[in-house]
Amino acid sequence: MAKRKKLNVGLVVVILVLAVLSGALYGVYKVVDTVSKGDWQAEFDKGEAFLLAAEEAVGPERSIEFRKAIEAYKEAIKNCDDPTKEMFLGLAKSYFGLLHDPRLTSIDRAKYWRSMEVGISKSLKLDPTYVDALQLNVDRLWLAGVAQGGRPNYTPDYGGFVEATSRLINADPDNAEAYFRRGVACERQAVLDRDNLVLAEADFRKAIEIDPATALLRIGGLIRFLEANERLEEAEQVHIEGIAANPDDTELLRNYARSLYVQGRSIEAMEQLDKA
Repeated sequence: MAKRKKLNVGLVVVILVLAVLSGALYGVYKVVDTVSKGDWQAEFDKGEAFLLAAEEAVGPERSIEFRKAIEAYKEAIKNCDDPTKEMFLGLAKSYFGLLHDPRLTSIDRAKYWRSMEVGISKSLKLDPTYVDALQLNVDRLWLAGVAQGGRPNYTPDYGGFVEATSRLINADPDNAEAYFRRGVACERQAVLDRDNLVLAEADFRKAIEIDPATALLRIGGLIRFLEANERLEEAEQVHIEGIAANPDDTELLRNYARSLYVQGRSIEAMEQLDKA
């Protein structure tokens, strides 16, 4: 009996020691885990700094900084229990920037493109009205071929682009560039539905109304649209208004001269070229 009592006491002691050690080990684990989880903020800050450096860099240095940003954002997301929309957007922006590297292989380009799409999608899932993510989504589709009317072996999804741009405009109604880009897409859809011409013109005019001081490209879009639809008097009026607001813009003056020359008004055309 005495021996059994000793064994029981010894067993209790062993259990108590193991319990203490287990608690100590768990405490160490929690400290380490907390430190690790706390590192996400530092990694996120590094990602933001690398992304800013990449946007200001030139040449190969840009790609190097974008790659650093990608790794930092990945670490932040991995170490954070609830990754934020800003983390996913930062990662997507870094991939977007890296896609401009002409040295990328087609395989890497496709991989990075998909990673960018996933980042945008996760950011918008957390906040469907997040303007920065909506803007990057529009930039992505514009780059995909809407701007050029399509790349080889790629047909732009103009309808999808109009939908994406409309979401951006709903969240950011003073975005002149978004109106201009939606106008371009609507104009190119007019082959299928002539009603899109009305929408395109409205968007071009809205872009100029919102931001007349920097509307030179948008003025050109509206002029091209009006001339293509044989509304020459309206196109001329837009030329005149544009030149009045931007008298030193040589491209606008030359475009006006070209338009006058095509109409057989060569003397007036020469006058505009002299001003240019």
